[in-house]
Amino acid sequence: MLLTGCPALAEVQWAKKCIKRQKVAGVQIKTLLEMKQYVLPLAMPSTLSRLVTMAGDDGNGCTDLLDHVSASASEKMVYIPQDDIFGVEGACFTGPMQVQWLGQLAKMPCQWVMHGDSKFKLHHGEWVLTTFGTHMLRWDTHHLKLVTTFVPLIYLICKQHESIGACTMGVRAAKLVAKKYYNLELLPGATMADHCDGLRTTFKKEFPITMFGTCWPHIIRKWMEGEYCKKTWEHFDDVAPQLRAIHLAHTPAMRDLLILKYGEVWDTWPGGNMNTFWNTYCRDATWRVWSVGLFDCMLCTPSQQTEENWHKQLLLSKIPGMFKGSTEHLFNATLPALIDMDAIQIPTTLTFDVPSTLPEAMVKKALWYVDHQETHIQVCKNDDEDFMYYVLRKDNETGHKKISQRLIDMYDAASEGKQDARIKDIDYLADVCGAFQLVQGMDPKWKVPRCEYNPCKLDCIYCKGFKHVGICSHVLAINHMLKKINLRRLVITIGQCKTKAGAGRGNHRRPEPALQRMAQREPDSSDEEIERALLLGEQGK
Repeated sequence: MLLTGCPALAEVQWAKKCIKRQKVAGVQIKTLLEMKQYVLPLAMPSTLSRLVTMAGDDGNGCTDLLDHVSASASEKMVYIPQDDIFGVEGACFTGPMQVQWLGQLAKMPCQWVMHGDSKFKLHHGEWVLTTFGTHMLRWDTHHLKLVTTFVPLIYLICKQHESIGACTMGVRAAKLVAKKYYNLELLPGATMADHCDGLRTTFKKEFPITMFGTCWPHIIRKWMEGEYCKKTWEHFDDVAPQLRAIHLAHTPAMRDLLILKYGEVWDTWPGGNMNTFWNTYCRDATWRVWSVGLFDCMLCTPSQQTEENWHKQLLLSKIPGMFKGSTEHLFNATLPALIDMDAIQIPTTLTFDVPSTLPEAMVKKALWYVDHQETHIQVCKNDDEDFMYYVLRKDNETGHKKISQRLIDMYDAASEGKQDARIKDIDYLADVCGAFQLVQGMDPKWKVPRCEYNPCKLDCIYCKGFKHVGICSHVLAINHMLKKINLRRLVITIGQCKTKAGAGRGNHRRPEPALQRMAQREPDSSDEEIERALLLGEQGK
């Protein structure tokens, strides 16, 4: 029954929406001067000791969670004052824990990656949130695999989002914090961004010796969505594998060779459908930076996915809709809550070491290489007279089931940007380029993540898996062959852990009667098989 005088549901919802709009519009900041009225009281303290006190740290890296939760917004968020030389309207913020992370990174030159990106769905009117940070390694207990997590360090609220001035302001804020509190210079081993001129220009200017990369997942997603040409084009499905081959190129020379050869093929296709992509990501050297082999920094592949996942979680679960409130609510609740959640959910010390748990599939694949070492692994010496290992990939597409000097020669020529005369077509050239992985000793400058299953400190220098999580089946296999680890013991341990985990709760065995000898388990063939496997592992087989 509908009561007389009661508005319909649609009218109530529309009125609520209008009131919300009026509330936001009535108190929204318009100028930088208005913003500074909110942010100046949050200015960063002069000393690090005061900042540690704000974080609730007892001096030993331990934070009192109860004090931290009850802290005010001014103790969770810090404003970074800077001279007005960037020509933009914006302000940079960080948190006490983020400052400690910046100090840790400043002591690790060339061993971490800086990411930058704007969150256009997280805006307060014309003011958009831009974040600068890094990523660390962790074990995902739900999916049982190694993954990376984004670690935000600087939060920039600015009108001129992704402009050169705004990006410079954010990067300078991070450098200013490291210099002020630790008297150290920030030096990432690589920088990553989407296709953004402001971020690229800033990263190149602020870190001139650091390699800049652009996000491969963004490139292939845009291609598959038909942004560069129509999906109905007859050659549309042929291009994606070609782009992936360029992405997996091991050296700059190999990348340029593949781009040149594919460009010749694309020119034979009528219609010029590849022209837009060619001009955007292939012809311009400053954007031709989405291949795995370009980056020497550990835990580095050309990807922004860790930051994108962090942004997605913000919208879905952490602070949905909280940027739509008033300006007072933005600075007193939303930003402090965002910075505080990142500080609590991420460890006090960022982890770049490989955890003690490894994915079972990776260990079993490593054992496959061990069992086929005579046909898939060849040892030789590099230019420095150090040992290196050619590993013929298990899933290589050349059709070769056994490593040969002929195949190695063709691969080495492609690595130097030359096409061997025995290679007659571009598809086979791409297969040869992806046929091998090279394992050699660690470069002292770039290092590799610490891992108890890599005691030889080997580096799989062009392997996307190793670059992503710091360990791979190729490195595990070589360590096993050198008798430094026993993968057969490890795979048995993983199997036992899975059996215990799947046993279920409760005691399903009936108790034995009192004063009666328990039956002894008969030895079976599985015990002998385990002993033989362990013995083979100790022999490096």
